[in-house]
Amino acid sequence: MHVRTVCTGSYAPDCQLLEATCNFDVSLCGFEQGTDDKFDWTRRKGNTPSSGTGPSFDHTTGNMTGYFMYIEASSPRKREDNAKLYSPPLTFAGHMCLEFYYHMSGVAIGSLKVTIDEKVVFSRSGHRGNIWYKVSINVSAIVGLRWVTFEGVVGNGDSGDIAIDDFSLTAGSCAYDCSQKFHHFEKKQDLPTRGGSDVEHFTISGNRFLAFANYKSDTEGFNTDSFIYKQNDSTGIFLLYQTLGTHGGIDMEYFKTGDQHYLAVANHYDGTSYRQNSTIYQWSLSQEQFDVFQSIETLGATSFEFFEITNEQFLAISNFRDGHFYSINSFIYKWNSNKFEKIQDIAIEGGS
Repeated sequence: MHVRTVCTGSYAPDCQLLEATCNFDVSLCGFEQGTDDKFDWTRRKGNTPSSGTGPSFDHTTGNMTGYFMYIEASSPRKREDNAKLYSPPLTFAGHMCLEFYYHMSGVAIGSLKVTIDEKVVFSRSGHRGNIWYKVSINVSAIVGLRWVTFEGVVGNGDSGDIAIDDFSLTAGSCAYDCSQKFHHFEKKQDLPTRGGSDVEHFTISGNRFLAFANYKSDTEGFNTDSFIYKQNDSTGIFLLYQTLGTHGGIDMEYFKTGDQHYLAVANHYDGTSYRQNSTIYQWSLSQEQFDVFQSIETLGATSFEFFEITNEQFLAISNFRDGHFYSINSFIYKWNSNKFEKIQDIAIEGGS
């Protein structure tokens, strides 16, 4: 392991690893096998023994000469057997960047969890494809002498090998450069929706939100709430923050006029009629939520679009049908002092 150390005394035990990198090509770099688990990690190069799982080569060299660490899921291993790999003691101080690569390919992949002492900083489960993925974790809330633990858990079968490579801990925040390698999106979180038809992202006072227009619920039909989720700063997870009553909610449009935040929600159908007014919500700074600001005429509305022309604000609504005809007008509303007023009808055919 290539390290930079800081020493507080005249003896080696007084020295702590401040920065560290390890590609496992020469050794385990001071990593130690756990004693509170079911089996050990294995250092290996080339293919893992089981077919249909594991990497074909390490990440560092990209060929069969380099080594990586992995868990072997074949017999005598059983489902839920776990293997822990502990780093040497590392000193966390201020902003640090923890990085490593992982490989989880196979129909019986279990899970991988990374902790700093008892705090979980990363977890993945299931098949992720035959590729090495890079993980970059900014660490600032953890200080002092700590151990990083990699815990692999066996899935339901032989095709469940999990591998790691190229571990590093460096001072400063992680630098993200998506131009260096081909990257993939990975599913981060499941969010419950009800026939979700549109999603809108926006930020208010530094807080990040996702608003989902819900079209139809399995139990409530078209008269179901739409959802606003807010991201938790410490975990990065979006949590349900507010619900909005909608009738076949089909589109959302976030916009600002001045320093005020608004969210327009298009109501399409309530199960019996397309003649549904849509709603504009305004953000309340005191209540920290959206309150009803204005109800506007729409006919089977399908889409909103907010735009500005020479410092004037407009809201265009595309109407689908009025219940009898598709050849109906869509509307343009203009902001007038403290509300939107309809200024123009535009003839369309079943606007979407």
